[in-house]
Amino acid sequence: MECGKEKKKILKIAPEEAYGEYKDYLVQKIPLLRLELSEPPEAGERIITPGGKEVKVLDSTETCAILDFNHELAGKTLILEIKLVSIVSKPEI
Repeated sequence: MECGKEKKKILKIAPEEAYGEYKDYLVQKIPLLRLELSEPPEAGERIITPGGKEVKVLDSTETCAILDFNHELAGKTLILEIKLVSIVSKPEI
């Protein structure tokens, strides 16, 4: 790389090589008592289950919540722009 020249590269990472495909079976209806919740969560909210997993609430009623256990980037192609701005050589000891 020439001094002062930046290099850019765009990487596209398919879902199966990143966070995996979106899995419908990971959307589950769970009773609020099992979630240790006294109030129904709001749709779109992210909550922590008693097992420590962060999940997205898709819908809820007075007795249960429909939760999405998929990673928020599941099923999405990741597009990364990488910019190399400098190379630093490590001094040998």
